[in-house]
Amino acid sequence: MSLQLIKKAGKTTGAILFAASVLLSACSKQPEQTPSAASPSAAPSASGSAVPSVSQQEPLALSIFAPTYGGNLPDPNGAVWKEIEKRSNTKLKVTWVPINDWESRLNVGVASNDLPDLVVTKNPPGQFFSANVAQAIKNGQFHDLTPYIAGDPSFKTKYPNLGNYPEQIWENDKFNGKIYGFPWGLSPVSFLSGHIVRKDLFDKAGLKVPTTVDELADVMIKLSSAPDVYGMQFSNKSLDNSNIKPIAVAFTGVQDWGVDAQGNFQYQAFMPEYKDFLRWVKKLYDAKAIEQEFSLGQLTSNFQKGKAAVMLSTWWNGVQTPTNRYFAQEAPQEATTMHIMPVKGPKAYAIGIQPGFSNPVLVNAKFDKAKMDRLLKAYDYFASPEFYDLVTNGLEGIHHKVENGKKVPIPDKIAADGLGSFSAMLNAVYRDFAEEARKSGASDETVKQLQAIAAFSEAKTKEAGITVPQWKLTSPTYMSKWTALIKDLDDNRTKVVMGKMSFDDWDKFVLDVTSSDAYRQILQEFKADYSASKK
Repeated sequence: MSLQLIKKAGKTTGAILFAASVLLSACSKQPEQTPSAASPSAAPSASGSAVPSVSQQEPLALSIFAPTYGGNLPDPNGAVWKEIEKRSNTKLKVTWVPINDWESRLNVGVASNDLPDLVVTKNPPGQFFSANVAQAIKNGQFHDLTPYIAGDPSFKTKYPNLGNYPEQIWENDKFNGKIYGFPWGLSPVSFLSGHIVRKDLFDKAGLKVPTTVDELADVMIKLSSAPDVYGMQFSNKSLDNSNIKPIAVAFTGVQDWGVDAQGNFQYQAFMPEYKDFLRWVKKLYDAKAIEQEFSLGQLTSNFQKGKAAVMLSTWWNGVQTPTNRYFAQEAPQEATTMHIMPVKGPKAYAIGIQPGFSNPVLVNAKFDKAKMDRLLKAYDYFASPEFYDLVTNGLEGIHHKVENGKKVPIPDKIAADGLGSFSAMLNAVYRDFAEEARKSGASDETVKQLQAIAAFSEAKTKEAGITVPQWKLTSPTYMSKWTALIKDLDDNRTKVVMGKMSFDDWDKFVLDVTSSDAYRQILQEFKADYSASKK
């Protein structure tokens, strides 16, 4: 995850958190919604317990520019909308923007300086802000939130849910040393560190737990019996996908872009060490441990369907509980999962990272500063487990029923009432995935293993100094020419793995790109902005 990774894996962090509920909504669209009146009195939670409103003041009028991924939109006069307004003590007006129009509508609003109070921005692949939004910030169109967040010693006390965000996320949220946005689409920074193995196959083969990338490859090859079971799951045709990216990090010590002490940048796929990663994948391909037609992106090696022995994913994936087998119905009944620690490569551990969020939410400079505390309190509610529970499970008797103390959703009603759209509106909850696993019935041993993997991954990432240095930089050339510059990258690395392109020809391809005027200009612009940010 870097942001490049999020893009190519289908937004695996933001999407990991909430996109599933959004995309499951039924397909219909509505224009801008108008708010209903809200009462500031205390309200029952989705679990039936009382949740006090944020304040006894009059509701805060709050307009929001937010994306929608399709499906039904919430009714402003509906029970859930009113419940959200009651608990957050707000009166909401939401401009829902279809995902395909998000960027263009945002640019129009920025150019005309005509946007709602809260604006969910859309960042370009690999970077924090688009050039238009970055310029709007410099022009003073959005509030500097630093005094209210980093500058307030009582911030964590007053806004406990926002205060629960890891410090690294707030650090990654700084632009030119200041905080301008609330993080959106949160997940752990070191998130692609789940090495998940079919335990039943592993135990039957009598193998030792792998600790290095080479040992992992050997395990995958030994457990492969294609086409029934492949050694490793591939999620799509790109060799930059989430099921393989951590291995590239292990070989290069770089997520997407690396930077040295002098501020010189290098792109992971064009590093000499990247060829060792390609050789590693080619070894699996030649042994038929990965699907031979992976370039078609059909995912025949689906781990959840029992078609793969190993899956690299988020560390909280693949958890089994007494009530959740995890595997799909067509998987063998004996299929079970086990989690192992990230394996070590020549330069780093096999861990994929990201900034910890995407698409920051900015506050329009026209919003009254005198009401900033009330806005923060409302947003703190949007970042709360209670909000997540409400927009996930809805209201008892309407969107879910309780059986044996657990909430059983009524999917059709959840979709009909557009609950998933609230998740996309302000995707602000930082979830404790290990604790969620515990509440779902995971054993203490499993929970401890998840916690150990998370802590290990964070520590090893910091130790290796792996970051996303291009994240907060601005490069006009990168914005305008990067996609065209690497248009052949995916095809060529696939050709290398499949034996259709020699490594000599790969070297020529890399040289053509890295010696181009556009690539050199990107490096210069990154370096200049990086150096300026360090002053």
